[in-house]
Amino acid sequence: MLVLVGLTCFAGFSVLKEMTMKSRRRLRGIIWGMASMFGAAAPLGDPLNAWDHPHPSGMNQCINNLRYIDSAKQEWAFNNNKRPDDVPTPSDLVPYLSRDFHNLPCCPRADSTNFDESYSINALKAKPACKLAPDIHVLP
Repeated sequence: MLVLVGLTCFAGFSVLKEMTMKSRRRLRGIIWGMASMFGAAAPLGDPLNAWDHPHPSGMNQCINNLRYIDSAKQEWAFNNNKRPDDVPTPSDLVPYLSRDFHNLPCCPRADSTNFDESYSINALKAKPACKLAPDIHVLP
């Protein structure tokens, strides 16, 4: 237990931040193995979980959907000679999304598979937006 506390306290944030994901997982396995041998796993929690990748897969999937929608908007605008103020409808984007999706995409947070509840397409000059988590699910 003393080794574990020393490792997590004195290893330094910069050292843990520079470690690769694989080495952090290996270190976490060693720490959990040692903690379980001493019966200290429950009060300890997961000491290295704070340094994992901060983006859950649902957020990444939503951002990828926004990228697909933005790409479809650009293709639609190019093929139809549209101006930056024009706004496509979901049905306008279906031909450009059909190779990646059988239906229009929806945010993983959505309770239904309704595109209109998940995303706002916006004008060509603006990026598409997620309606369910607009402050988190954002195109860079």
